[in-house]
Amino acid sequence: MTAPNPERLGKSLERGFEWLLYSSRWLLAPLYLGLILVLGLFVLKFASQLLAALRAFQSESEGRLIVVVLNLVDVTLLASLVLMVILNGYRNLVSEFDDSRRAALPIWLQRMDSSELKTKLFGAIIAISGIQVLSAFMDLAETRDSTVEMRERLAWLLGAHLVFVVSGLVVALTDRWSPKPKWDK
Repeated sequence: MTAPNPERLGKSLERGFEWLLYSSRWLLAPLYLGLILVLGLFVLKFASQLLAALRAFQSESEGRLIVVVLNLVDVTLLASLVLMVILNGYRNLVSEFDDSRRAALPIWLQRMDSSELKTKLFGAIIAISGIQVLSAFMDLAETRDSTVEMRERLAWLLGAHLVFVVSGLVVALTDRWSPKPKWDK
C-alpha cells in the first residue's frame, strides 16, 4: 500500500473547501424567502391602511388625509425597497436568473450592481425618513397643540433625517470617486 500523496490530498481538501464556500451562497435563499413573506405583510398593511382611509375619508381633515396618504407612500417605498433587495441580492449573490426569465426582468435590475443598490437603498431610506418628518410635522400642525414632546419628536426625526441625507451623500460620493473594476466600465 502506498502512502497518500500530501500534495494531492491538499488539492482535494482545497477543492472541497472551495465547493463549500461557493455553495454557502444558498444559505441566503431562506432569508430571501423570509423577505418575500415580509413583502406580503406590507401588502396587508397597505390594504388595511387604505381601507381605514376610505372609511374615514369624509370625517377626516385635509391635513389628516395627507398624513394617511404619506403613510401609504411610506409602506409602498418600504415594500419596493424590500423587493429591490430580494431581486438584486438573489441575482448578484445566489444565482443568475435563467434566460427565459432574464428577458422579463426590468432594465434597472439587469444593470444594477451592489454599488447602485446601496445608492438606491439610501435614496429610499432618505425618502422614507422625509415622509416620517413630514408626517410628524403635519400631525403637529393639525393638532395645534405643540407640546414639548411633539416638538422633541420632530427635532429627533429631523436630526435622524439629516444624518441619513449626509450618509447618503457620503456613500454616493465615495462610490462615484472609487475606481471601478474593468468589467463595470
